[in-house]
Amino acid sequence: MSDSEPTADGEHVPAGTPAPAPASTVAHSQTVLDEAGGIHVSGETARRLACDAATVAMQHGPAGEILDVGRRTRTISPALRRALAARDRTCRFPGCQNRRCDAHHVQHWADGGATRLENLVLLCRRHHRVVHEEGFRITLDAAGEVKFLRPDGRPFPAAPPPPLWTGAPLAPVTEQLEQDGVTIDAQTATPAWKGERVDINWVVDAIWRPPGTAISAP
Repeated sequence: MSDSEPTADGEHVPAGTPAPAPASTVAHSQTVLDEAGGIHVSGETARRLACDAATVAMQHGPAGEILDVGRRTRTISPALRRALAARDRTCRFPGCQNRRCDAHHVQHWADGGATRLENLVLLCRRHHRVVHEEGFRITLDAAGEVKFLRPDGRPFPAAPPPPLWTGAPLAPVTEQLEQDGVTIDAQTATPAWKGERVDINWVVDAIWRPPGTAISAP
């Protein structure tokens, strides 16, 4: 009994070694964003970007040459986008009230999901990435009720909306400042930082201390 098996090229590999993935699988494991300088992104990142974007289908030949460029189409029409915004208002992730959102296909259109209101939810950029790239899943029933599932399958609990504050806008902040003895007026110093890049080497030198070294008082 041989402990190796011949390959198509006549070479021998140890028995039980998994066969290499087909070239087509390797080629489609990542997506290239031509307009972003040709960077490679994962398939789920490409799906997230395609959820609420215009698409152009391009047909390539065996050598990679472009054979045909199709007509630009939108996955979600402006009218459908307005209806979705009127229904959801904000991001549907529990506890999130962000109004700057993408339209997300619950069943992705690349997998046969329809671009209809009952298959769409609003998600902010942060939670859109969480759903596509961190394993969270969504279910949406006919009544438009959304349920989120953790990566391990456990339901993510719904969060009530934050309480509505009806007093003076800065009253809680002002009260806390008064308790702490902090006074802010026209003479209060403002930060001198003007947005320049942080000097990482200086930060490390300033905060790092060898073990056992006491920090001297200024």
